[in-house]
Amino acid sequence: MLKKILWVLAVLFASITPVAAQQPDVNPVALIPADFAGFVNIRVDNDKDTLVSLDAVRDTASIFQPARVQATGLQSIFSFPIQLEEFDDFIVLDTLTDVEDASFTNDILPWVTGDFVVAYRESGDDFTLDAEDVLFIFPTENIFLAAQSFQRFIAAQSNVEESDYRDVRLYELDESTVAFAENVVFLGSSESIQASLDIMSGEAVGFDEDEAYQIVKQAAPDDALAFAYLTGEESLSALNFILSGGDEASRALLQAIGDAMGRLRTDESLLEYVLSGSADGVGISLVPEDRPKFRANLDAVITVYDAEVGEVTQSSPVDDALLELLPHNTMLMLAGSDVDGFVFDVLSAAPTLNFAGQALQGFSVQPSIASRSGAFSLPTGTDIETAVTTSLAAIQSAAGYSLENSLLNYLSGDYVLAMIPRPNNPTPLFDTRADFLLLAQVDDAEEALDGVTRLVQLTLGVQSLDSSSLDEDGFITVALTATDEPLMRFGVLDDVLVVATGMAAEAVLEAHEGDDRLIDQPQWAAFAEGENPDLYIDLTPFSNTFFPTPGGPGPAVADQLGLWTRYEGDGIFQIDVTVRSDVRS
Repeated sequence: MLKKILWVLAVLFASITPVAAQQPDVNPVALIPADFAGFVNIRVDNDKDTLVSLDAVRDTASIFQPARVQATGLQSIFSFPIQLEEFDDFIVLDTLTDVEDASFTNDILPWVTGDFVVAYRESGDDFTLDAEDVLFIFPTENIFLAAQSFQRFIAAQSNVEESDYRDVRLYELDESTVAFAENVVFLGSSESIQASLDIMSGEAVGFDEDEAYQIVKQAAPDDALAFAYLTGEESLSALNFILSGGDEASRALLQAIGDAMGRLRTDESLLEYVLSGSADGVGISLVPEDRPKFRANLDAVITVYDAEVGEVTQSSPVDDALLELLPHNTMLMLAGSDVDGFVFDVLSAAPTLNFAGQALQGFSVQPSIASRSGAFSLPTGTDIETAVTTSLAAIQSAAGYSLENSLLNYLSGDYVLAMIPRPNNPTPLFDTRADFLLLAQVDDAEEALDGVTRLVQLTLGVQSLDSSSLDEDGFITVALTATDEPLMRFGVLDDVLVVATGMAAEAVLEAHEGDDRLIDQPQWAAFAEGENPDLYIDLTPFSNTFFPTPGGPGPAVADQLGLWTRYEGDGIFQIDVTVRSDVRS
């Protein structure tokens, strides 16, 4: 015990200059070296709310990628007392401290003041971090307790080398270095800690001086429980890791699609900037919300900044007339006010379908034989643009059909794409576990219907169509000879173009009559108190359709997801994300 006390006193008097000159209001972000690629700033002054939000992020990820992410937080609500997650489930110190039972909850949390930072210099292609590139910055008002907690880490090392830098003692452990400077504890590589000490001494500028970061931070919510920031290149690496697991070829493919979107679109879009990696900075804020502490609820704001943003179509809430046609069992809805841009975004991705399995390996999508064979090289943005424009030109030359002049010019802009589950009865020919539904407002119903009729004939090779009616308005039907169920139906209802696969058209007609509408369901009402979302997912049927569990359907860890996007001007995009549980009750 005496040895322990003497060690703590030695640390304090040898490395803190002076202890009396404490600065309790330390901004850890200001101490991140300027050449770092990203960081996460986590508040611990209300650790329970922060843990709930972090757990909700993991639970949400587990719905879409159950093979990669395991949800645990919500399982405990079925037993009492309810067990919340701990920081140790998210922050692992074993590698840096080389101590197996290192615990953030027990060793760090008792003395951290306000918030702390986990920053990194660079990531690999698979978005993994090497120990020497990670830096923890822990502000504290109790440096005595901090030094005492680190004593056991230092005592467990096979060799400890001590050195001084700018009057601060550095303790080089087996896998990392720890330093105590005024009211801050650093844990990371010696190089990174020295760079932070240069900032503290006024000899260098910190990460917070970066213009893109300042713009993103100012636009982001100021009450975030956790705030992550990534440079543009790193944000693409993170997205690529989520989608593919970090495959290098997948990254190039995403960039090619984003580049093609910029070439084919008239106006620029958020998706274009994210996929191309041209964004200057991306911030992700987990914001507090009044909610039960044991439910997986998530409220997040994603801020994307690009200094080179050109003309952007200002999105507006989709017309309620389209939403009124959505069936009650709609499990996914994507809405927008720029149908032309949406169509060309789809066309930009279409030439890459052979590589979809490679780009989406994180979702357990198997690569196609063509992509595995190596017979096809990855397309560039120019290749995709050429493929799309050449195909459209060939159709116009052979059939006199112009996508823009024959169809898009007769649509007014608002659209909704929806998916309706049918997991146990795949659609004929398409063999999908969901029916697809496209709704688009029209300026000229007759011309729009003629345009989509000709497009279906050209793309499916159908010379004649069965124009049998479902009601007095008359839906044109593309029927299969081998089954009574139609492959596709399309028509116009109240100046809304309806294109539906399988049995979705019948459900649309019921909604048109006021029956079984999505907007009348309690799960939709949970989001409709404000602005209608641009993306809505009913998570339980979505999970059971695409990620079925052995033995039959199982409940998702959360119920509903909603997403809202808007352009704030000056190169700033905002995305609001909300996940809710038990909204049906």
